[in-house]
Amino acid sequence: MAYEGADAKTIVTMGEKVRFTSGEARDKLVAMGETVDVGSGFKVQGDAVAMGKTVTVSAPIGGDLNVAGETVTIDSVVAGSVKGEADHLIIGPNARIGGDLKYRTDNLEISPQAVITGKQTKLVGSPHRRGLTGPKTPMDHAVGILWGALVTAVLAFGSTLLLPGLVGRAGDSIAKNPLMPLRSEEHTS
Repeated sequence: MAYEGADAKTIVTMGEKVRFTSGEARDKLVAMGETVDVGSGFKVQGDAVAMGKTVTVSAPIGGDLNVAGETVTIDSVVAGSVKGEADHLIIGPNARIGGDLKYRTDNLEISPQAVITGKQTKLVGSPHRRGLTGPKTPMDHAVGILWGALVTAVLAFGSTLLLPGLVGRAGDSIAKNPLMPLRSEEHTS
């Protein structure tokens, strides 16, 4: 899935290959895929989350950046902090991190030209290998939110296909009286 000229407040996407070449997310970006490439022609004004087998972030990020994958490359300006979980985490020569760098990897490469303003903290535990009872990370929360949104969309689409009459009548009813679901009824015995 290639995004060229994308322009939206918040972008949430998932696909096998997700690539942003130009445009911007005026608030947030959440991208998941086998390959995620947020190119230098794209811009995120707020926070970004990118997860995949291979993740490359070359776009400027106006807030915090959370990334996870097998191979993760960050080679851009990030105004906030970066949290990275990877088998191989690469901080490229164009990286300018305005906050902290927190990472979970045993294979960290930081270019001598990279600038990290805040603290560098290695997080305990191996990447991708925590048990289900382990502590929740921002990545875990992002995956949960994205999974919940996907399930909700599938259920909504499926119910529309399977129950078109019911969904249509409910929509007509709400259109006639939009406050009806908020009305409280009294029951007397």
